[in-house]
Amino acid sequence: MDQDDASRHELEAVREAHEDWCAEQSIDPASPLGQEALLMMVKAFRKGAFEKVDLVAACDAFMDERQRPVRLGAPAIPSVER
Repeated sequence: MDQDDASRHELEAVREAHEDWCAEQSIDPASPLGQEALLMMVKAFRKGAFEKVDLVAACDAFMDERQRPVRLGAPAIPSVER
């Protein structure tokens, strides 16, 4: 497999997994969170997560870690107006 074939395979695998994951989560793939998920999936692919199920699992783990510090019912963070 040459580099162009690997690139096409990478793009197709990540695109399909990303679209499926975003649909399951009701997230717009073009939103900031959708783009963050896409970047994470590309990184996971390059680390060896080649199957869709592995890419989705890596994205789920990433999002779980991202949400860990969020606490329901916590007081709002004050904003600063300028």
